[in-house]
Amino acid sequence: MYACACYALPRSNMLRFSITYLRCLFSTFDTTLSEYTMKTFKSRKIDVRTGVSVKEVRAREMLLSDGSVVPFGVGVWSTGLSPIPLVKKLPFKTERSRILIDEYLRVVDPPFDNIHALGDCAGALPATAQVAEQMGAYMAENLNAKGKGKEPKPFLFVNRGMLAYIGGHRALADLPQAKQSGFFAWLFWNAAYLTKLVSLRNRIMIPMYWFKSYIS
Repeated sequence: MYACACYALPRSNMLRFSITYLRCLFSTFDTTLSEYTMKTFKSRKIDVRTGVSVKEVRAREMLLSDGSVVPFGVGVWSTGLSPIPLVKKLPFKTERSRILIDEYLRVVDPPFDNIHALGDCAGALPATAQVAEQMGAYMAENLNAKGKGKEPKPFLFVNRGMLAYIGGHRALADLPQAKQSGFFAWLFWNAAYLTKLVSLRNRIMIPMYWFKSYIS
């Protein structure tokens, strides 16, 4: 939309999105938030396809798993995570391309007491930053406890909630305390994002970019 405003292009003729997903949009979020996203995208004339995957991408079209063909001028490929080749080569049992681990983040098959796996490549938890951050902090405490001859405690994930921006100054907030969508969720998403910025320069410049985008 911003590009159309800059170059005086007609939005109705220039933009058409086709989103494909295996099950639904934002499947890790609460069902009500996923349904809100579907309705919001459809109201923006975004062609949402669910239950299918991309089978082949050609020069000017892509072939879906249900046999339908979607033509396009410019294709933007934005998919989920995929396992790195190293994980595939390791002699550990996997499930959905992720290494199976126990409550101490140890590899379970074959069992090793001194080999751990954490982050996006292991376990059944969502591949998000907060999961990896908590796993890393736990692993540091675990190793320190072992070095002192103490028994480590099992890993316990604390869900702090999930946020997602869906465009048009609208966002999703899936928090343990509440589920929120729309403009106020977008404001909360902005505030949460700013708290993660380390540089003072970025904390000043990024809100200015957001304001410029908002009034454009």
